[in-house]
Amino acid sequence: MCSAINSRIRSDPATVEESALDTAQTADYALQTLLELERSDGQTIAEVAEVLSLNRTVAQRIMATLHRRGAVLRDLDGRYWLGPLLIAIAHNTPDELSIVAAPVVRELAERTDETVIVARDQDDESVIVARENGRQNPLRVEYEVGFRQPLSRGATSLAILAYRDPAHAKRLLVTGDLATLALIRSEGYAHTEGQIRADMIGLAAPIFNGDDVVGSLGIVLPSARAERVSDLVPELCEASARLSVAFHRHTTEGRAGGAS
Repeated sequence: MCSAINSRIRSDPATVEESALDTAQTADYALQTLLELERSDGQTIAEVAEVLSLNRTVAQRIMATLHRRGAVLRDLDGRYWLGPLLIAIAHNTPDELSIVAAPVVRELAERTDETVIVARDQDDESVIVARENGRQNPLRVEYEVGFRQPLSRGATSLAILAYRDPAHAKRLLVTGDLATLALIRSEGYAHTEGQIRADMIGLAAPIFNGDDVVGSLGIVLPSARAERVSDLVPELCEASARLSVAFHRHTTEGRAGGAS
């Protein structure tokens, strides 16, 4: 009997399509549930069902599945909170910009033989999300993925801050001097020495997604090789422009795919 039912389902495209649609809709409701808990943690099933306009039985089934998987936690009052599974997933998930940037970063590190990094803007700090070291120079600057620094210090930070809202940028700058940011916008890149580490030069150019700055591409090198800066800047700016185009294309295709 089961074989006959399975055979009928496989041979009936309409049934398969309807089943896939139901699965996709349930998955979408599950994601909406998690997003609602992220917006306002500690909600009951009834509260989530009302906000999402869900049948309470459907909401209960979705929440039970998420709870069983560790995506949500339930307290003694029957309220649900985001669970440890999401933390584990976030910890092991690479930044999307770092995925798109990987070939550009690798090529730039090979061409310049210096340390190349990508930083993202996160809560008024810049966070290193990708890094590739030069292979030949024994003297190089080491940066760890996950390293954070204020947006007001360092080339990778300033290359982002220069394209943020001026009033917000002024609040973040230690000196309150916007002339440095204006110079960065004029030249298209940031150049700092010794702001993060002594005897280190930082060069960085912004990465855009359309008109919005989303991060920066940087080259860091020892001050002992300062004579290389003029040669490295064109390489950096060209690579950041290519990366901006690639990331914008990637996000645009992602939105188009989600709408289809």
